[in-house]
Parts: sequence; C-alpha cells; structure tokens
Amino acid sequence: MGWHWWGAPESTGGERASGGVEVAVATEPARGNVPPVERVVAWWLGLGKWRQVGMVVFAGQFGGLAIFSGVQATTGSLTHDFAIYWQAVWLIAHGHLNPYSTIEQNFFYQSHFELIMWPMSVLYWLWPQPSLLLWVQDAATVGASLVGYLWALDVIGASRVAATRWSWVLAFAALALSAANPWPLWGTAFDYHNEALSGFFIVLSAWMLYRERMRASVVWMVLTLMCGDVSATYVVGLGLTAALAGRQWRQAGLLYAAVGAAYMVFIEAIGAGKSSGMSSTYSYLAGQQVVAPTLHQIALGILHRPSIGLAELWNQRVNTYANVAPDGLVGALSPWALGVTLVVLLEGELGGPLFGRPGMQNVPIYSFLAVGTIWWMTRIRWPRAWIATVSAGILSLWAVAWGATWIPQLPGEWIRVEAGALSPVARALGSLPPRAQVLVSQGIAGTLAGRVNIRAFMGQSSFPTRGVTGVVVAPYQGIEESTVNQDLARIAYLAAAPGWRLLSDRDAIAVFTGRPGPTLTMPATTTTVPGWALGTDGGARVVHGPASSWHMAGGVKPGYVVDGAYWRESPGRYQVMVRLASSGPVSVEVWNATGSVLVFRRTVERTNGVRDIGGTFVDTITYASHVFSGIGPFTYAPLLPPRDNNLEVRVWSPGGEAVDVYGVTIAAK
Repeated sequence: MGWHWWGAPESTGGERASGGVEVAVATEPARGNVPPVERVVAWWLGLGKWRQVGMVVFAGQFGGLAIFSGVQATTGSLTHDFAIYWQAVWLIAHGHLNPYSTIEQNFFYQSHFELIMWPMSVLYWLWPQPSLLLWVQDAATVGASLVGYLWALDVIGASRVAATRWSWVLAFAALALSAANPWPLWGTAFDYHNEALSGFFIVLSAWMLYRERMRASVVWMVLTLMCGDVSATYVVGLGLTAALAGRQWRQAGLLYAAVGAAYMVFIEAIGAGKSSGMSSTYSYLAGQQVVAPTLHQIALGILHRPSIGLAELWNQRVNTYANVAPDGLVGALSPWALGVTLVVLLEGELGGPLFGRPGMQNVPIYSFLAVGTIWWMTRIRWPRAWIATVSAGILSLWAVAWGATWIPQLPGEWIRVEAGALSPVARALGSLPPRAQVLVSQGIAGTLAGRVNIRAFMGQSSFPTRGVTGVVVAPYQGIEESTVNQDLARIAYLAAAPGWRLLSDRDAIAVFTGRPGPTLTMPATTTTVPGWALGTDGGARVVHGPASSWHMAGGVKPGYVVDGAYWRESPGRYQVMVRLASSGPVSVEVWNATGSVLVFRRTVERTNGVRDIGGTFVDTITYASHVFSGIGPFTYAPLLPPRDNNLEVRVWSPGGEAVDVYGVTIAAK
C-alpha cells in the first residue's frame, strides 16, 4: 500500500475531507508488512506519538525554567510580591495558621483570599527554601502549556483530518504555539503569583469540560477558586467560554459563570480582597467622585460611561495585540477561548500598562489561545493542500519568532542581583532577634521574607517601629521602585543618626540596626550622598571611626574611584561639588547617563588635604531612555522610566596615588 504526499493510505474505502484532505477508513496492514520508511512516517502521523514528543519538549522546558528559578532564588532577585507569599508560607509552616502579612499590613487571607497557600505550605518541610515556590510556579506554567497542547491534539483527533498527513502538520503547529510563546515564561519569571497556578487549574477544568468529564472539571474549577478573587474571574470567563462552545456545555457554562461571580461578591463582602486594586486601579471607571469603589459601582460606571473604558482599551491596543499575537491572533475568536480571553484581557488592559502587559496578569489565556487557533485550523476549508501546509508552517515560524525575540531577554530583565551579594545581608540579619522588625529595599525583599516582621520600601519614607529594627538598603541591586538617590538618602540619614549601627556594607548594600522611636522617618531625597556608599570597582569602603570620616578610598589603579551617584533631574543649571582628598591628579565628572554624554569635567593636580572640587554646568537636552520593546511585529508597549535625565557624578584617577572621596553634591543653581 503506497503513500501519497497529501492524503491517506491508498484504499478503495477512503473519503475526501475538507480541502482535499483524505480521511483513511481502510484497515492498516500488519506491522511486519510495512517497509521501514513507512513505519517512520506512520510514527510521525500518530497523534499518540506526538503526545510523547510534547512530553519530552515540555520536560525540557521545565528543566530550563527550574534552572532559571534556582538562579533567581540563589542570587535573591525576588521582590516585594514574592515576599508576600514567602512570608505567608513561612508563617503557616511555623504554626501561624492565620498569618499576618507585615508587608501588606493585613491578615494574609484579606489580600486576595488565596486559600491555596495553606495546603501548599506543607511543602515547606520538604524543601524549606524560597526556590520551592518558584519551582511550584514553574511546574504550573509548563503544566498549563502542556495541557493546552494535549487539548489541541484532542481537537485535531476529533476533526475530519485526524487520520491524514494534515494531522501531523497541525500537531507540529500546536507544539510550536504551546512551547514557543514567551509570555508564560515571562509570567513565571516575575516573582511568584497564583495566576500561574490558577492558569493551570482553569485550563485543566476547561479541558475536562471539553471531554465532558464534569466531576473532574468541577474539582479543577474549585481549585481555581482557591487561588483567590482574581482567579474567580477566570471561572467567570470559563463559564462564558463553555456557554459559547455548544449546547451540551451551555448549562454548565452558565453555572460556572454564576459561581465565579458569586464567589467574587462573597470575597468582597467579607473584606478579603484588599489587595485587588479596585480603589487604585479601577476607580476611574466608577467616576472620580467615588473614592473606594465596589464591584457594583465599577460595573455601573462602565455602563453609564463606556467611553472611558473604551478609551483606555484603545490606549492599550499594542499590549492587547502582543498578548494574543504569539498564538496566532485568531485563536481569541474561537468558542473555546473567547470567554476566558475576553475576561482576562479586559481586567488587565483596563488596569493600565502595569497589568495589561504580557506576562503574569494574563498567563491564563495563552493555553486557551493555542487551542483556539488549532480549532480554527481544523475547520477552515483549504482550497489546496499545499496552502494548508504553508499556512501551518508560517504559523509555527511566527510563534518561534516571538519566542526567539523575547525568551533571551529573560535573564537581563529579571535577574538584577549579583551572585553572592545577599550572603552578608543574611548573616547580618541573623544576628537580630527573631521577632525584630526588618525594613528592606523592595528589589531584594523576596528571599529575606522568611521572618515574622518584614516591610519593603515601596515609596514610603515613614514606618511605625518598635524595639530592635534592621534596615537593609540596596541602591544598586534588584528591580527597584526607589531611585538610587532615594536609597542613598536613606543610607546617609541612618549613618548620621544617633543610635544606629552599620552591620554590613558589602556590595554597596548597607545593613543598619537600631532602636528608633515609635516612628522611623527617613528623607525621600538628598542633595549630598556619602562617598563610601556609592558604587565602585576601584575603591574600598572605609567605615571605621565617626560616620563623618567614612569615605571611599582608591586611586592606586587607573579608573573611577566612585561612580553611580545618580540624580533624576530635568534640564537646567546645576552645581556639582565633591568633597575629597587626593595626592595626585584627579578628575570630577558629571555624565548625563541617560544619553551617555559628558556634561562637566574638572581636573586638579592635587588637593593638599580635604577640599570641595566642582563647578557649575548646564544640562540642556532631555534624552529618551532606551527600553527594549521588541523587533518589528514582535513587540509590546513596555513601562517607560521617568522622562527626566539621570545625572551621574564620577571621580576618576589615573592611578598611582591616594584618593579619598567623602561626599558628592548636586544642587540646582
């Protein structure tokens, strides 16, 4: 029995499916009578074998993610969001069954009602390290993609092309769509969030619903609800999806939607959705006169003033495109993806650029989109077989191109802490009493959150305190919301304030301890930053004796004794002054770091003691900060930094001398 390139095995019983693709109904010959080449072809054609191929691919993807997460946890490149969950798991595992989140300043259940964290905390005793949560998230992310792929194979197997060579082309496209999409990986690379877990549960619930296995679907739906109020919206979306998918699923779909909506109302009624951002994120939809809107008020606001929401959706159109594009765009309009995609994208894009960007907030839609695109591919009546093949090939290359553009960006985007930088911090904090309060820069807060009382700097300058307090300030490490100048202002204040002691200053991360009064208030900015706290590759910190004598010592080798003294300023006239002592030539430089332009330099032969060296300069041009947003059509709209320039002061030495830098000042002239 011979094989045609586009068709089923030759037989008198074959019938032709849509697009000229033959569906085989003849009985296959015995395995021993099939030539070896045709055995290989038959292996590739079998959807069962494609399931095995998918298992191997996704196992490899999980391995890569697990390594990435291990590096994140080891370096401490985990922020405020991770700290919320790690503190909760740590507290529950240590017997605090109603844990109080000092990061969120409420009981943990009140944040999003994420009940799933209680059973998850049992895993702590199997692996009591922060990487635990990341690996759980990795497994959920890869699991959701795998389920979407297996579901897509089910769609192919149930279609009229199941027994044709068109099936393996579609299977390859399904694998490309599910495995190459970069956004699930971006979602899991940002700390830990239960969206990944609920995304796995909701696609499993949908797959079981598609297979008409209602009991299994309900179990996974309940687990989705246990992931919190945001996840309840996914259940509403699944209900809409099922209602659109066909008559046999309509009743279950309407029930799911009602359950999800009722659960959201219940969570709001008991005050367990305080971190959902209704007041801060969606208040504009309810009207400016509403200070803390409820779900009901937001819904009424959308109905009364739909133009406001439509305008925001238009503003977020690039991110909407980016969210759905890697999976082929059309998948969003399929009945098995439309409901979930619509609900998730609406709540994300209406929340502005922070939530509308591809990644964590939109993780649940990507598996549905892959299934939806394959659903369309099996239903199009292709006029020619080669057109169908080329279309599937282009679709696969399109998905791979998205992955090739964005997956290599992951390490630079999400790993921002140098290896070993947090080891001295952990040792210093270990000397504090177990219940001591710790205040820490949010960009490194994640792995340090395994304690009773920890707070992260999120723009605040004032904190209520009691008893022994540790403060960790990292101007140059982690993904920070504070500017370098704000962190240096905190360091300068604590170094000079009575009663505070410096425990560690390694890798420009300062750890202080003290007993402040009922409130610790630190300045939000400063015109003068301490030289010893600045970034450097060519200097050594001298922090003994009175704090006024602390400085950065260098000059033995050629290079910058200090750099990284940053100020965010608009164009204008400024005065720079560096307090230093030098035995030989030394240069004070000011760079517009945003545009990499030197705007001031003054060189002196020697200082003959401690002197103030500087002058006046004018910064005239505002440069645009470069943020990678993609290549060609493989793009999204990233969050942009402030428009002001980043002014940086550096002190350069030709080497062979002694240079001591005590402080750096920039002030408007």
